[in-house]
Amino acid sequence: MQRLDQAIQLSCRQPSHLYAVLFLDLDHFKPVNDALGHTVGDRLLQHIADQIKLLLRKSDLVARLGGDEFAILLDDIPDEQHALIAVKRLQQQLNTPFVVDDHTLSIGASIGITFSTLG
Repeated sequence: MQRLDQAIQLSCRQPSHLYAVLFLDLDHFKPVNDALGHTVGDRLLQHIADQIKLLLRKSDLVARLGGDEFAILLDDIPDEQHALIAVKRLQQQLNTPFVVDDHTLSIGASIGITFSTLG
């Protein structure tokens, strides 16, 4: 929340400062926990978090909100297209099955996005 507040304040002072906030909700995660247990579910979440981090810049912030929900702050982006490309990469990667403890798990993600300004 502190990093988001800083981005908001900077955008208010410098309207050219752009950021985007992504809300990522994993699809089909609850059945993994129900069928295979929380240990496998936790490992799957770790794999997903690692993949998300690999697809983003080091300066981007990824936070697990709880359960199967993540928030992502893409701060100081050049334009809205940058964030849309990031969303496409994330969805493509999360639609690829993950292998956890010899289980091939297919999930996916629903991603909402909001921008600091509407261009």
